[in-house]
Amino acid sequence: MERTIVSVHTADADERAQWCGALAERLGPDYDVRDGPAPDARYAVAFGAPEDFFSAQPKLEAVFSMAAGVDHLLRLETLPPTLPIYRLEDAGMGEQMVRYCRHEVEHRLLGHDRYGEQQRRAHWEEHPVQEPAQMPVG
Repeated sequence: MERTIVSVHTADADERAQWCGALAERLGPDYDVRDGPAPDARYAVAFGAPEDFFSAQPKLEAVFSMAAGVDHLLRLETLPPTLPIYRLEDAGMGEQMVRYCRHEVEHRLLGHDRYGEQQRRAHWEEHPVQEPAQMPVG
């Protein structure tokens, strides 16, 4: 039986290697997971693909985005108009988004913008810290 080829592309070689290893382990022996574009690939997992990503892989049946969105794929001119694109549900980004949101909320609660502006003007004025209950987040 012929193995199904899956290509993996990210700009970072270490990240690519991690994805290749994890996919190969989970997909099993019926799949051949390759690092980078493969002419016979049926599926691709990608983030930050080069312009020729799709033309180099004409047999793709679907592509999976490992980013929070799919804009990085939609802007490629070689994207076949009928090729299905799937966004991976998490791909590790859930925790990243939590950290980013937590940082932004704390940044505003503690008045970092105000203190940063004061620092640029070489001025110091203490301001009361806003309590989390005073700042609803939606």
